[in-house]
Amino acid sequence: MDTTARAAEPSRALWRSVARVGVTLAAVGAIGLWMLVSFFLWGFRCDESCGVGDAEHWRWTGQLVLSVLGGSLGVVALTLGFTSRRRAYKPLLALSAGCAILWIGWVFGSGTF
Repeated sequence: MDTTARAAEPSRALWRSVARVGVTLAAVGAIGLWMLVSFFLWGFRCDESCGVGDAEHWRWTGQLVLSVLGGSLGVVALTLGFTSRRRAYKPLLALSAGCAILWIGWVFGSGTF
């Protein structure tokens, strides 16, 4: 019975690695989509009547800064997840998720969509 458990150990480790890579690829895809939507919204932020002095102009830049900050934190966290410092990525990933939640609330709450 002990040999069966040892034989199953490499298989389990392989599937853990495959799952980690799959989750990481899904997270990178989600961050990429988040950045794409954010840059799209920032690119179409105003028409000709909007200027720097407009009171609503700052929110577009603020949304972009929030999403770039959150996306950067997410990429750094995912990179740290594959290094030897595995516990260091959890706070960064939590901050990235917090930025994403704030950004979603700000974009949908501001009437952009």
